[in-house]
Amino acid sequence: MGRRARMGSAHVGAVVERVTNVLSEETVQSALDSYLRAIDSLDADAFADCFAADGVSYDPVGAPPHEGREALRQFAQGLFAATDRLSFNLDYKSIHGNSAAMKWTGHLAAKSGRSVTFEGIDVVEVDDARKIRLLKAYWNPGPVLAALQG
Repeated sequence: MGRRARMGSAHVGAVVERVTNVLSEETVQSALDSYLRAIDSLDADAFADCFAADGVSYDPVGAPPHEGREALRQFAQGLFAATDRLSFNLDYKSIHGNSAAMKWTGHLAAKSGRSVTFEGIDVVEVDDARKIRLLKAYWNPGPVLAALQG
């Protein structure tokens, strides 16, 4: 008997439920747009509000995660306090279901007077409320930290 034939109705129901709970591309795009706008405006509160209450950000991957809105707000406040301008150009994105991958180029002008251009890839999962549930940012923070420290 094949694998398909052995699947019970409970398993099939779970698969159907997951498929029907997939967000539209526009919903995921809306979450990404809010995230990028918050960064461009250097607004730590708006940045934190882009995430679910229990959202998690690994930014960058390999560093300790920022878990929950307050931790995300503090992370953004620390970065934005030392920054005059920060923007991201979206070089490529791919949205599939509730997830997206974005290849970006960032431009930061620090209050130290130094500027830096840097690149990375973010992988994001969005919940039904258009909030980021999980963000994994793959990039090298070394040049940004050097610019921020002057």
